[in-house]
Amino acid sequence: MSKTVLQLTDQIKPTLITVQELLEDINQQSNWLENGTVRKVESSSIYMGFNSSVVRLFLTLDNNNMVNIILKQPTSQFDTDSYNPLEKSFTKNICLFHNQEILFYRTFSLHFSCIRFPNMYASRQSNVTTAQHGYIALEDLGPFGSTKCTLRGLDYSQCVSTIQTMAKYHAYSHVIGCDNKLFDSMETAIPSLDLIPFNLYDHAVKFEPKLEAYKDQINLFLQTRDMPVDVHKQFDYPAVLVHGDLWADNILFKDDNVLCFLDWQCSHVGTGLEDLAKFLFMSAYSDVLKSQIPDLLKVYYEAFKASMTEYNRTFEVTFEKVTKIFKHQSSFEYLFCMLVLPPYAQKATSEAGKQELRNRLVHVIEYLTESNFSCGLF
Repeated sequence: MSKTVLQLTDQIKPTLITVQELLEDINQQSNWLENGTVRKVESSSIYMGFNSSVVRLFLTLDNNNMVNIILKQPTSQFDTDSYNPLEKSFTKNICLFHNQEILFYRTFSLHFSCIRFPNMYASRQSNVTTAQHGYIALEDLGPFGSTKCTLRGLDYSQCVSTIQTMAKYHAYSHVIGCDNKLFDSMETAIPSLDLIPFNLYDHAVKFEPKLEAYKDQINLFLQTRDMPVDVHKQFDYPAVLVHGDLWADNILFKDDNVLCFLDWQCSHVGTGLEDLAKFLFMSAYSDVLKSQIPDLLKVYYEAFKASMTEYNRTFEVTFEKVTKIFKHQSSFEYLFCMLVLPPYAQKATSEAGKQELRNRLVHVIEYLTESNFSCGLF
């Protein structure tokens, strides 16, 4: 891992933040750095993703202690001269996503004991009016765990362990969200496939021609191109804080146990079943998806029900209704997989690795087109 030594006036590339700006903000917002205590700053770029540029910083203090920081700044593909905050756009969503993640770390994460979250050292909100982006500086939890390989996929036992933690987290978020009235402050950015500048069906079929047999069903999914919202209200389901982008790349594990869920920019209030769908469709090994989705949905249901009981909350929704809600929300999550898995396959070093991702797309659409599924209308 190569490192770049930075001076106070240097920008921390690929972000637009300077070292001095960051240290001043940390001093003001966290009070754990004092002037003169930082002797050396180095950086190493982690990635530039669809939503964020991420860099790891290495701060050497006067006492030779090392502090590692994860710095995230939103990315956007836009011309600021043509940006209109009143219009739905990718840029506006990115601003809202970023601010939502800051809100999560300032509110929800402070209440959790069932799962660990990184400390937020400093942040700046994005300005939705001007599209001027802020940043988030977080504790680096990398030394404590690692992500699983999305290309390889998680086996059944790994899926069970993750789903049980997910269900417990969702139940606890229901408790603290309701008791502390935190849900009232959530402003959801709605992901929309209308903002994708290409034909999603053609994009996926080029990667996996077998999907052509499901053209009618996929086109039915594409008729509703926005993420379903307020599903918990529609079906009288307990409101939880949904992660919104929960798949293997955004989960930190210690061995096979979940240490932390990362990247909360897509968080919103919902049922939580959309988290389960995205996690399974994106992360589970294809043989698991071929036959065991109903079993894993049952694992989630029983774990969520048990956690709600543990927290003295009632949960009287039947498994049959949960299955219907899960499938109602699954069509959008499947479209997300159609968008992400084809380019993700470029990371595969063998044809077998690419075929594994193709198989996931096929097995999920097989599950979603079973006779008891009606594109969410029930």
